[in-house]
Amino acid sequence: MSPEALEQLYAQMRAIRVSIGEFGVGRFGPAEDPVPAEFQGIGAVFVDVGDLDRIGMGGCFDDKAALIFLGLDGQDTRAIILVPGEWQRNEVLWSDSPPVRVR
Repeated sequence: MSPEALEQLYAQMRAIRVSIGEFGVGRFGPAEDPVPAEFQGIGAVFVDVGDLDRIGMGGCFDDKAALIFLGLDGQDTRAIILVPGEWQRNEVLWSDSPPVRVR
């Protein structure tokens, strides 16, 4: 995805976070409400907003690829981190500031 598309994806996650409120939690996926249309084009299997702020992209039970969104609460650097699976190194896909340290 281009940096512009990633920034738009971040904005869409932020909009959901704002809509559910400071202490709200939004879960979308097979067992919950359907994944919002704006995330279906990237292959999202589930979306968690409010406590984990992530989009699950698929994989097996305990080894799923995911996009983690930092700073949706406005308290941290805004960034999207790719967690490609349990045994692979995380990667910063997008950030609005200098490089983010990935744990």
